[in-house]
Amino acid sequence: RLPLYARTAKLLLGASSTTAEPSTIPIRQSDLAHMLGVSRMSVSKALKHLEGEGLVELGYGYIRLPAPARVSAWLTSEGA
Repeated sequence: RLPLYARTAKLLLGASSTTAEPSTIPIRQSDLAHMLGVSRMSVSKALKHLEGEGLVELGYGYIRLPAPARVSAWLTSEGA
């Protein structure tokens, strides 16, 4: 089983419309938590981890993937 931050990244990448250019996903952290079956606090920690890696940008009501291809490469390196 993957760590929550990897599962979160995988879900966001799947919701992204493209891997070639930046993508903005209109989703709230509470909705993401519900989809993953965890608490909103856990998702918040996972997103902060991904933000620290430079993979996501957090906004009010959305999450932005500035480089979806980089997220894909990172997931591969994490064994996902």
